[in-house]
Amino acid sequence: MLQPQKIKRQKCDLAEKLRFYLAAAKVAKRCLDELVQNVVGGLEGCEVQFADVKSLESTERKTVNFYSGDVRKVADMARLSVVCKKPEDLKQAYLGITRKLKPRDIFRVTNGFISDWMPSGYRDVKLNAVVNGHLCEIQLHLREFYNLKRHQHVVYEWARDLNVTKAMVADQLFENLSREVMDEMIHLAEGNWHETGFLLPRLQLSAGRYAHAEDGHRKALSEAERTVRGLKDNATKEWKWVFRQEIQAAADLGDCLERQGKYDEAEPLYTRAIVDGEKTLGEGHPEIAVWMNDKAIVVQNQGKYEEAERLFKRAKDINEKLFGEEHPEVATVLDNWASFLAESKQAIREKVLGLDHPDVAQSLNNRAALLQLQGEYSEADPFFKRAAAINEAVLGPQHPTVAADFNNRAELLREQGKCAEAEPLYELAIKIWEEALGAEHPNMAVGLNNQAQLLESQGKYEQADHKYRQAIEIGEKTLGRDHPNVGTWLSNRAGLLETQCDYTEAGPLYLRAIEIGEKALGPDHPDIATRLNRRAGLLRLQLEASQQSCLEKSSTRSAQIEEMMSFNYRRNL
Repeated sequence: MLQPQKIKRQKCDLAEKLRFYLAAAKVAKRCLDELVQNVVGGLEGCEVQFADVKSLESTERKTVNFYSGDVRKVADMARLSVVCKKPEDLKQAYLGITRKLKPRDIFRVTNGFISDWMPSGYRDVKLNAVVNGHLCEIQLHLREFYNLKRHQHVVYEWARDLNVTKAMVADQLFENLSREVMDEMIHLAEGNWHETGFLLPRLQLSAGRYAHAEDGHRKALSEAERTVRGLKDNATKEWKWVFRQEIQAAADLGDCLERQGKYDEAEPLYTRAIVDGEKTLGEGHPEIAVWMNDKAIVVQNQGKYEEAERLFKRAKDINEKLFGEEHPEVATVLDNWASFLAESKQAIREKVLGLDHPDVAQSLNNRAALLQLQGEYSEADPFFKRAAAINEAVLGPQHPTVAADFNNRAELLREQGKCAEAEPLYELAIKIWEEALGAEHPNMAVGLNNQAQLLESQGKYEQADHKYRQAIEIGEKTLGRDHPNVGTWLSNRAGLLETQCDYTEAGPLYLRAIEIGEKALGPDHPDIATRLNRRAGLLRLQLEASQQSCLEKSSTRSAQIEEMMSFNYRRNL
């Protein structure tokens, strides 16, 4: 489903496309409001809720995040809602609106009342229709569902967009909440909405409200201890269940204290959870592995490296035995263990070689890269900065290693969306590499590809395409046409062309990237799956574009026939 209007210019950037379609949306919005008001204004059980045309920022975010940069796929730039008291009123409004539209102008009707739970969308009927040449959206709501959407919008959106897999555990659903969702969830838990009050300390902890979270966790532990003391028979199922709650409460408080840097208080709580847990749950229980991993982090921060390594190893062995080697719980322990090793290597090199040795800079870079992979951007940045400062002081500002440091930090900033800070670092890295290594060195190809990704994220498509071409050309000359890096850069450029609706040129690039990847990495590598998915998406877009073209031709021909018939009718009068 695409906007019927097309920009005549073949090559234009995202900003120009956004301005074009939002201008069309403003014109169509007036016609849409008038059409719906004329129908619904006279219905007793219905009310029109007018909305402004979607903002430039919101449209750009939706275009980039959900539609690979294709603005024509955004169907709700001009939209409004009709809120109905009863289902009968909604039906009456729907029929009245559709009678005012030509059948060929109704592109899609989505009935949210017959879907499964929230992840498929809101409880409403969405009608996407062309008004004044622009694809608009009319949402028809029942009052009660509309109130739910309005008052708990951020939580509703989060729940709708959950991507849950069977390998996930419940706690992982709370790890990527936005501040708005977190605030709303805390508000709901404070009121014990649907018995969610017990989650309040955990939510406060995730939100960084440590003092409140600590109070809640201490209270939970005290209540659990009091309940256990009140049960005399420790052989009953009830006692075992309550004792497990006490163990978990001790571990939760340990987690809260550890995040605040209160390691001396956290360590005995984790020890208590592990000892009591092994007695009641068994030494191979997954919770034991979690608490060992957490205690390892605490003792690592206390400088007890041998104990930390022993705990990491035990946690890994338990998880691998339970879940196999390829499981998120195993990955978590390995990540923490790798962080521990990186920190240990850094400490050793600093002690033996001094704080300003290039090998220390290497350790800092490795540690920063690991934190970057874990999404810990604010922690990674100081390590990248310090590594660059060491290398610049020791090796000189024009050394290729210094360029690599600048490139690495620019990548970190780009991933955070800090394009203005990343841009000069990319330029400086490329300048140093070119002067030190020559214009056709593999490092130049790496830098140009990274710079192209930055330009693409800024909507500067022509500049990005030029950089991708340069990277591919240098890569093919210096690394060979079948090198995996060349395959990555081909795939990146194909994605850019797809964003600009240049499907004809993008297709062969995806194919070549897949062929290179399968040869170099094997057919089961995750990168191959990504490229196959992207090519499949491209083929779907090509099919939709073809169908849309046929639809437009049919609509034009239909209009011509109608006009001819009307002319013949008037002539025969």
